[in-house]
Amino acid sequence: MPVRRRPRSSRAVLAACLLGVVGLLLGAALVLGERLVLSAAAVATYLASVAAARLLSDEHARTRLQAAHDRVVQAQDYRRLFALRVQEQDAFAATMTDRVVARDAQIARLRVELHDAAQRAETTCNTADELARTVS
Repeated sequence: MPVRRRPRSSRAVLAACLLGVVGLLLGAALVLGERLVLSAAAVATYLASVAAARLLSDEHARTRLQAAHDRVVQAQDYRRLFALRVQEQDAFAATMTDRVVARDAQIARLRVELHDAAQRAETTCNTADELARTVS
């Protein structure tokens, strides 16, 4: 499945939920205004932020690794396809070369036959002219 079409990961959802919960906790601590509660909420927010960053970092690394694997597979597929196309091109070139050689040989034969026919026609005309002169 392409990377761009993957559903949102559970790690990203967990990180967002974690940040949302500690955000609410920090908001409640601000409303209470007590120093101890506010300090505890700040520490919890910091720790949750570090955990969320770690979750997202791991998810990003996993996604990049999967994308790299997809690119490797795609490159191998293209390499196989290219090798097949090279074989097809070589076969086509050989076939066309054979056809051109056969056509050139046929043209050469036809030229020889045409030259021979022209010589026979000239000989026949000369013979006819000589006979016409002899008869007259």
